[in-house]
Amino acid sequence: MKKLWSSALMLLFCSCLMAQEISFKSDVYNYGNVREEGKVYGDFMLTNTGDAPLIIRRVTASCGCTTPEYPKVPIAPGDSAIIKVAYNTEGRPGNFNKTITVYSNAIAQPTYTLTIRGTVEGRNNTAASLYPKEIGPLRLRSNQLFLGEVTLGSLRTETIPVFNQNEDLPVKISFQSVPKHIRVSVSNSVLEADETAIITVNYVASDIKDYGRREDFFYVTVEGSQKFSGKIRINAYLKEDFSKKKNASKKAVANYTASLVDFGELKKGNQTELSVKLTNTGTETLYIRKIDCPAAQLQVKASKDAVPVGKSADLTFRLDATKLRSSVKYYVDVITNDPVHPLHRITVSATIVE
Repeated sequence: MKKLWSSALMLLFCSCLMAQEISFKSDVYNYGNVREEGKVYGDFMLTNTGDAPLIIRRVTASCGCTTPEYPKVPIAPGDSAIIKVAYNTEGRPGNFNKTITVYSNAIAQPTYTLTIRGTVEGRNNTAASLYPKEIGPLRLRSNQLFLGEVTLGSLRTETIPVFNQNEDLPVKISFQSVPKHIRVSVSNSVLEADETAIITVNYVASDIKDYGRREDFFYVTVEGSQKFSGKIRINAYLKEDFSKKKNASKKAVANYTASLVDFGELKKGNQTELSVKLTNTGTETLYIRKIDCPAAQLQVKASKDAVPVGKSADLTFRLDATKLRSSVKYYVDVITNDPVHPLHRITVSATIVE
């Protein structure tokens, strides 16, 4: 019995020694005073202070106006890397304070919150600067909404200020092709000349059966002396709500044999397959919610969508090099009901030769 306890303690001791940890030089970036002239950039330096490779799983922002870029390859112990953050100042004069959440495989702190702040010095308050987008005589603050992470079952509300730039004619505003999970309204459907209004967009995530990246759109129709129509795009990242899980002790755990699928040199016109094994080492069934693949030339299929405890599924990657001409790199997101690591990103690469 003593030998068993000694072995267990030794394993625990070794596992503590071999751990990846994340440290940032600073968790706040202050842009200071910046002009309203598009995107401004800031860098956060991180270091792997552990003894095992550090993997940044994903980085999300609290607002669509903030775009983070992060390293997609493992960071060796002792090495450093940069998370670059862009803030879009267009149409956002005044003070700003946004957060960025870093998800990694660090043991002590798997989630890390960074903050950006600053002050945007606005342009002259002309209609063109305050409402840079146009649909005929109607000017809009924006024609695209970036919602960032949205928890399934929640409600997100965003607004778009609009302005009738006609000098003497009213316009009528209406909406077409609105998705079922989106509710759109306007504070005043008939705008007199030089009048403003607010378009309100309610994103009802309880009405959606989807996961991960999603883009929706609807049309704004403007009727005056002529009829105009323009598209409004809505981007969101849908994530599962694990906070309502009844039995927290039971959970699915997704283990992948690889985070990189390298086809090596592939002759143009050929098609080939490689696979990654996904094993459920948890205590309840693992469900593959979605496989998000951005490229038409790459198909990814799972041998099963539900993986019982202790069982595995094969993820097959099929690359068609018929229309490819050079080196390619794709990022495939596998989303599961693993509450600790619901997203696993697999990098797919190949070098196309004649």
